[in-house]
This record gives sequence, structure tokens and C-alpha cells, in this order.
Amino acid sequence: MDYFKSLITSYQKMNNIPTNTVRIAKLNDSKFVHISRLFARDNYFQGFDLLQAINNYISQVNGPIYHMQVVYRDDGQGQYLEKIYLEFSLADYEKLNVALKQTLDYK
Repeated sequence: MDYFKSLITSYQKMNNIPTNTVRIAKLNDSKFVHISRLFARDNYFQGFDLLQAINNYISQVNGPIYHMQVVYRDDGQGQYLEKIYLEFSLADYEKLNVALKQTLDYK
């Protein structure tokens, strides 16, 4: 079970954030957390609140450092943040899930 994804999805549901705004995918030796469609001018705060929640989940279990990449887009009215990618090594992502499971005492 992906405990990290479950926590993120629960946060999204509790805060009325569409669940299709976060996707977790494996690519080679990494796991990527894609956060998108949450940084338009009218809802950017939801994206940053979600990112803060994700960081808090990681911090609570002394989780691994990740590499963050941002993608900007110009809509004719100026640039805005379109997507954020968080990259974990597969080993670090697995350690994070183990730590979350132990901390949250999932059964």
C-alpha cells in the first residue's frame, strides 16, 4: 500500500481539492510526485497548502530529502506556476512509506 499517496489523497478530499491534481509515477530509479492544475491565479493557495501538507508528512517521520522541479507557463497575461515535480529515489520513497506506516500504525 502507498501510505504517502493515501495521506495526500485524504488531504485533497478533506480540503475539496480534486484528486486528479496529484499523480505519483515511477520512472527508472525514481518516484515522481506530480502536482498540477493547482497554481492558477484563482486557486494557487490550494497548491501551496497541499505542498506544505506534503512537506509536513515527510518531516513528521524525518523523511528523505527530495529534488523539486517547477514548470512555468505563460498564458498571455504573464507567467504562472503550472506544475511541481517532487523526485525521490525508489529506496527513499519506500523508506518514507515504511516510516509513515510505523508512525501512523496502519493495520
